Amino acid sequence: MTVAVLGSINMDVIAYLPRLPKPGETLHGPEYKLGLGGKGANQAVAARKLGSDVRLIGRVGADDFAAPALRELSLHGVGLDLVLRDEEGATGIAIINVG
Repeated sequence: MTVAVLGSINMDVIAYLPRLPKPGETLHGPEYKLGLGGKGANQAVAARKLGSDVRLIGRVGADDFAAPALRELSLHGVGLDLVLRDEEGATGIAIINVG
């Protein structure tokens, strides 16, 4: 079965903190990781893990986050022929604080 997923492709910037910051407070995060995110990308990977042939319909920007997002999707076997690269736009990101 082929599944087409239309949705967002993001990179999550996960900051590990000693605790979550209070409103207006800045904390030093001694460690961070980048990970694939976005509801569309997550659904595409999940469908692929369940054995479906998956093609993702989405967009990434012309920035440093595009290549790792596409690489991760490709490693999972998600078809990327319908993903557009917006030369004037940015790839979505999400900042996630883990305390």
